[in-house]
Amino acid sequence: MENNIQLIYKIVHARLGNDAHVGISKNGSVTLFITNPNFISAVGKMDINKSLSPFVQPLQRTDAETAFLKDIVACMRECHFFNLGSTISLLHPFDDDKVLFSTK
Repeated sequence: MENNIQLIYKIVHARLGNDAHVGISKNGSVTLFITNPNFISAVGKMDINKSLSPFVQPLQRTDAETAFLKDIVACMRECHFFNLGSTISLLHPFDDDKVLFSTK
C-alpha cells in the first residue's frame, strides 16, 4: 500500500505539476485539489455555462484548458489502475466541499 501511495504522488505530480495537491486517506481514497489556472478557468466557464439560457452561445474552452482537463482524466485513470477499489475524487476549485467527479 505504501508503495502505491508514493507511486500515486509521483504520477500526479509528473502529469499535473505542482498545482496538483493530493490527499490520500487511510482507506486509500485519493482526493485531488488542483490550482492550475487552465483548470480553474475551464471549471469557471462550465459553471457559467450551466446558468446560461439555451439561446445564448456558451463560453468555449481554450485548447490549453481542454488539454489540461484531458491530462487530469488520464492521470485519474492511471492512478485508479494502481489504486483499484478506492475512490479518486476531484474537488471543485472554488468550493472544496463540492466534488466535480469521482472514479470508483
